[in-house]
Amino acid sequence: MHFSKSQLIIISIAFLIVTLFTLVLIGVIPGLRQDLGPATQITIWGVHDDAKDFSGGISRLKSVYPSVQVSYIKKDPATYETEILNALALGKGPDIIMISNSDLPKYGDKLTPAPINLIDIKTIEDKFPLVIKNDLVSQNNIYALPLYLDTLALFYNEDIFNTNNIIEAPKTWDEFTTLSNNLKKIDRSNKIERAGSALGGSVASISRVSDIISALMLQSGTKMLSENTTRAIFAEFSQNNINPGREAVDFYSSFSNPGHKNFTWQDDFVNAIDGFSDGRVAMIIDYSYQSEIIKNKNPFLNFKTARLPQLDINTTPVNYADYQALAVLKQSQNKNTAWQVVYNLTLDNISADSYAKSSVRPPALRSLLESCQRDINLSAFCEQSLTSRSWYQIDKNKISLIFSDMIKNITSGKLSAKASIEQAQDLVTSLMSQ
Repeated sequence: MHFSKSQLIIISIAFLIVTLFTLVLIGVIPGLRQDLGPATQITIWGVHDDAKDFSGGISRLKSVYPSVQVSYIKKDPATYETEILNALALGKGPDIIMISNSDLPKYGDKLTPAPINLIDIKTIEDKFPLVIKNDLVSQNNIYALPLYLDTLALFYNEDIFNTNNIIEAPKTWDEFTTLSNNLKKIDRSNKIERAGSALGGSVASISRVSDIISALMLQSGTKMLSENTTRAIFAEFSQNNINPGREAVDFYSSFSNPGHKNFTWQDDFVNAIDGFSDGRVAMIIDYSYQSEIIKNKNPFLNFKTARLPQLDINTTPVNYADYQALAVLKQSQNKNTAWQVVYNLTLDNISADSYAKSSVRPPALRSLLESCQRDINLSAFCEQSLTSRSWYQIDKNKISLIFSDMIKNITSGKLSAKASIEQAQDLVTSLMSQ
């Protein structure tokens, strides 16, 4: 059989393409398959997410790095920290753990920072809101990358608002206070029948007490810590002869003071989420994940979310952030591979979007915020991402209890507001020196 010159060229090209494709597939020539080496198992531990939330990102990662096997294991929040410490002691810990945005002081010495050839600080600044850099970067090292970014926002019962001819959610704390006072129902014996808002209580009834107080302090310009972050100063910091930290605590605690006009709350009234779900509380301050919890408690509740009230609508807003981030443990045997996994799950738009949609959480990537702001269920939270802040906490759980006790001391009359906030400041400072 004789072939023409053009047919021979076509056959040669086809043979070359098949040969090259085969060599790429078997790994002789690097190409589409970007294997990181021999088969590698990477394990992630977390507490809030289900495996399905990572499935899209893991599948996408698998198509690029087929030799990497990634598995996510959900742990019990109550024993998570203990399990991590025990696993590290035995040398059998996971490669990647999910940490809170305030956990870097707690876990920093157990983590390995991102390789400098993988990601730099400018990328963090370009890709994420500023709070990410402030929380997760230390001494020019990147210790974790976020999966989402949640913020405190206002939840309000729309039926109660409509019944009272309230057209829109409060934008300032003055408006919030007015609405809370108008919507509360308290009988002549000072017994609460309906709370205008869930503010003023301890963790016995309001789970995010320390975050709400922190938000109020930061909005008022309070400096939480000394410049070298060695001691707390939120009780002593003054501005124009005013102590904004104490004013924030006074404002918060006024809602549980029976002698104050703002009185609307007591710890023994009801749990804030339960009370909001059954219509006994008109407004609460919390994070986006509570939406699903509230819907599960009462599918028929008509509620909406709005941005966190501010001191003044004419100044730059200050919102409060809470989120989880992926960090690579120092004892991982596959640190570089683990960081490549973290990089792809958090910085790849498709993977990050898949996680956000599955977990129903506000995304952390700037590139996804615009579409999120059009989501009726998440818009309030996503609109606050770029103005969100937090503060360096040596142990968030312990500080949460310190702030809660501060409020209990005030509402019980055990200590004055001045003495109570000063005691809280001393306890936080003591915690930082341990």
